[in-house]
Amino acid sequence: EFFSYVRHVEGWGTVGGNITFLSYGKITRTDEGNNILGDFSAFDIAMTLSYGSALSNSLSGGLSAKVIYSHLSSIGSGKEKGSGTSTGLALDMGLLYRLNRRANLGLAITNLGPDISYIDVAQADPLPRNLAFGFAYKLVESPYNKILLTAEANKSLVGMGDGFKQEVKEIILNGGAEYWYGSFIAFRGGYIYDQEGEIKTPTLGIGLAYKLFKFDFAYIPSNDNVPLANTMRFSLSIGL
Repeated sequence: EFFSYVRHVEGWGTVGGNITFLSYGKITRTDEGNNILGDFSAFDIAMTLSYGSALSNSLSGGLSAKVIYSHLSSIGSGKEKGSGTSTGLALDMGLLYRLNRRANLGLAITNLGPDISYIDVAQADPLPRNLAFGFAYKLVESPYNKILLTAEANKSLVGMGDGFKQEVKEIILNGGAEYWYGSFIAFRGGYIYDQEGEIKTPTLGIGLAYKLFKFDFAYIPSNDNVPLANTMRFSLSIGL
């Protein structure tokens, strides 16, 4: 689940905040002999504050600070003492450069922060640090028809040092197009190309807007071997 609020403050910039909640559902707890001891729930939650502002006529920048709470288990497994919970901090930074009134370039570095540890600090896990570079171009912009083309490259910054060829192979490419008819309905299509993760699948979406409300739907049609296969996402935005 995801909830966010954004507001532009004249003379200051744009401020916002969001809460992200991810549930892993119920998990069966067992002992060393595989005897069932009951069920427990696991989840992650992140709370973020953001600020963005124009740095020049063409360049804007943004910064987000987040607190992450991960609750994998209330107790350790086997002889491990303590609880499988952890709290961490992370930063996101981004830049947006307007080449002209039709084209934008974007750059973002996300989840910068210390490794997150649970019971054993020696087995701490790195945050999913990521570098993203994107391009957007307004191909058509008229009162009744709008077409937007986008492209993005993502590179994980975790565990680097596998050689140039391997690092290039791990880059995930995304492309998409959006068509708006008037300001009422939008149709979207995209493609995910992840060579290392063996994910090569199209994506689909639709948007509806009416007065203050905007509804968006996204779908990943694919076979069961692809992560997030057949995932559907719904969102509702309200302009105040």
